[in-house]
Amino acid sequence: MSNAEESVERRRGLGLFSMDDGTFICVDPTFARMHGYDPEELTGEHLDVVIAPESRVERSARGKDAKQNGHLTFESMHLRKDGSRFEALVSVVIAKDGSGAPRCSALAVEDLSARAPAPAQVREQRPAYDASLARQKYRLTEREIEVLRLVASGKTDKDIAKTLGRSPYTVHNHVRHILLKMGASSRTDATVRALREGLV
Repeated sequence: MSNAEESVERRRGLGLFSMDDGTFICVDPTFARMHGYDPEELTGEHLDVVIAPESRVERSARGKDAKQNGHLTFESMHLRKDGSRFEALVSVVIAKDGSGAPRCSALAVEDLSARAPAPAQVREQRPAYDASLARQKYRLTEREIEVLRLVASGKTDKDIAKTLGRSPYTVHNHVRHILLKMGASSRTDATVRALREGLV
């Protein structure tokens, strides 16, 4: 693969990863290539290795916002292994562990430098536009979107039922229909797809 082809490939699509307390646990090849690394090189490293210094303080504040809201999308300056920089669109979904403590469930990064220049207001409208397209694609109802958002936050059917004032059986059926409509093999798969397509 030529350098030009590798550059195009690196910038294509979304890079996904998960982390614990700022340390990479799992990094997909797209995310690694986007930053000029192999996945194995990033696994076990701290997130700051790919975040520009001026974005690190903001990253910490954004992390707190995400933990409070359950999900968040924001822009950040990223670093490649060769020291070059690119502006990235970062989407975060926070799940809770068994003790109720927040942890990162899934994160996605898009290299904005691969896009044609666009006015700031167009980028601000993009998440809503993407979500609208995804809803049309999967034909999800508003209730199913609400359930999907709670699934992505790590809640069980019982927790969701309590939150929505519905029976666990009803929630279970909602989740089953969501997985069928999205062609997802599991709740985790549905969460990653929802994150990638701006549904949560």
